[in-house]
Amino acid sequence: MTMDGISDYKVILMLGSYDDTTKKIIYRTKEHIIQNFSYIDTSFFVFLLDNLDIYVADVIDDQNETKKIALILEKYYDNKLTVFTIYADLIIDIVDITIVNDMDSTLNNFLKEKYVESTFYRLTILEQLKELTRLTSLTFLIRDQELTRGGEYIEMVYLLSRSLKPENIYFMKKEGFQLSAMAMEIIDYSKVQFRCYIREIDLHREITRIIQNQER
Repeated sequence: MTMDGISDYKVILMLGSYDDTTKKIIYRTKEHIIQNFSYIDTSFFVFLLDNLDIYVADVIDDQNETKKIALILEKYYDNKLTVFTIYADLIIDIVDITIVNDMDSTLNNFLKEKYVESTFYRLTILEQLKELTRLTSLTFLIRDQELTRGGEYIEMVYLLSRSLKPENIYFMKKEGFQLSAMAMEIIDYSKVQFRCYIREIDLHREITRIIQNQER
């Protein structure tokens, strides 16, 4: 893949509390999106902060050109990684690799094979969220349980502070409990899209409909 990047893709960011119940719902929702939009030409990448590490690297290529790139490392089963290489806000390369020893040494070996010289560092959680907002087309914040730490509220406020369009941020809440008055006021004031669902299948249908409408 060249520095021209992937010509047609959408990045969807899914956030929420990572209690056991919500975490499983988020992962199943991700798989639902990927399966339901596999038939169209646009490539859909669904990212969850829970299984990502993001690094920034300064590299020198074989043309002796220096570039700053970002590397999104998505972890999945059997010590496997998918590495998304980002340059100038474009995904320019996607490669599957195996973790050897630890993440840093694996990434170091990966960069040595591709570039003449490289240095890199891992982003903090807020820096990772900031990096993802540069690529994201839609963001879904899922509130499925009442008694959780509410990290999705902090994530929502941070996203709004990054000047993301509120019409592209969807707060998805399960029926059966109320949000605090402050949370509702922030949602209303910021014009974040607010949706409720009863069952997980309803959540999947609503998210599918939202994505389809944006694609039209």
